[in-house]
Amino acid sequence: MKKMIILILASYCTLYAQTNVEILSNYEDSAEKVISFVKNNQIAEAKTENLLLADHGIKVMNSYLAKKQECKDQYKVFIEKIPSMYNLTVKELHSLYHDGNGIPRASRSCYLGRAQVIHPVMNQVRLQGEVSETIKNEIIEETEEVIEHLEMIKKVIL
Repeated sequence: MKKMIILILASYCTLYAQTNVEILSNYEDSAEKVISFVKNNQIAEAKTENLLLADHGIKVMNSYLAKKQECKDQYKVFIEKIPSMYNLTVKELHSLYHDGNGIPRASRSCYLGRAQVIHPVMNQVRLQGEVSETIKNEIIEETEEVIEHLEMIKKVIL
């Protein structure tokens, strides 16, 4: 009986890890597509993929929350605010949600999960206006940053 319970728990843990692996893989694939679309001046495609990236970011955030319960209150408010975020400026988004001035205080480590959403949201706002070379470079840099964050997130959720 103990062996059966151990096997069931091991299977569950493997399934859970695979789910997180898939979530992270989907996020990274989507981020790479955003970069490619922006570099190739495919702005309409970049807008669509970037929205998908933000959705993948919510999944990453939830996986992160499963391991970092100290982020619960902050993430709850953050997620509630997502629909209204698209009506703000990049400067407002950066202050309120990137820097955390518009959400409950939490451990500094909580930044990693919410960064996977706020960076794509800021990029979506950038994509709504004229997309100059400067804006393209900002979008590419912001997206590369969230790809870099994935390594730290992997250490927590896998």
